Amino acid sequence: MKETVLYIYFGILVLSFIVSLIYYKKIKKEPLYLLSFFLGFTVFSQTFSYILWHVFRQYNIWWSNIYMNIEVLFYLYIFYQYIENKIVKKVLLWGGISFEIYYLVSFLILSENYNISQSFPYSFGSLFIIFAIFWLLIEMFKSDKVLYMAKYLIYWVSIGALIYYVVNFPINISDFFLSREEFIDDTTYRFRNIILNTSNILYYGIITIGIIWSSKPYHS
Repeated sequence: MKETVLYIYFGILVLSFIVSLIYYKKIKKEPLYLLSFFLGFTVFSQTFSYILWHVFRQYNIWWSNIYMNIEVLFYLYIFYQYIENKIVKKVLLWGGISFEIYYLVSFLILSENYNISQSFPYSFGSLFIIFAIFWLLIEMFKSDKVLYMAKYLIYWVSIGALIYYVVNFPINISDFFLSREEFIDDTTYRFRNIILNTSNILYYGIITIGIIWSSKPYHS
C-alpha cells in the first residue's frame, strides 16, 4: 500500500512538471513562472532521495532537509509577490529571514548530525506559508477576482498548498518524537508516509488541473 501510494505520487509529480512545461507560455508572465523550475527540482530531489536510500542504502534525510529549506523559501517568495498588503508582505519578509536563520542554526550547529530531520524549523516556516495563503485568499474574496478565481493559477496553487501544509503540519511536529525509536513502530511509520504521499497526490493533482484550467494572468 505504501509503495503504491508513493509511485502514484511520483507519477502525478512528473505529470505536473510535464504539464507546466507544455503550458509554460501561459504562466511565464507571472511570478509563478518559477513553478516549472521548482517542479523540475522536486522531481530531481525525489529521484535522488529514492536512489540514495533504495539503491545505495545511504541516509537521505540530509538531502530532505536541504529540499525543505528551499521549498519554504520558494512558497514564501511566491505568495509575497501576489499579496498586496504591505504590512503582511513585511511579516512574510521577516518571517522568511527568521525561518532561514532558525533553519541554518538548527541544521548546521544544533543538530548532532545532518541526518536529523529539521521538522521544527520546517513547521515554523509552514506556519508563515499557511498564513500567507489565508491572507491571499481573503484579498481575492474581497476583490472582483472572486468572480474568476478558478481562472487564476495562483488560486489552484493556494488551495493545493493549503491542503498540503495543513495536513502535514501536525505530522512534522510529531516527527520530533517519531524519530526516536521508543515512540515509533513500523505500522505508525507506514501510516505516516501514506498520509504524506496522499497529501502530495492531492497537491500536485490540483496544481496540474490548475495549470490546464487557468486562463487569466493575475494582477494585483
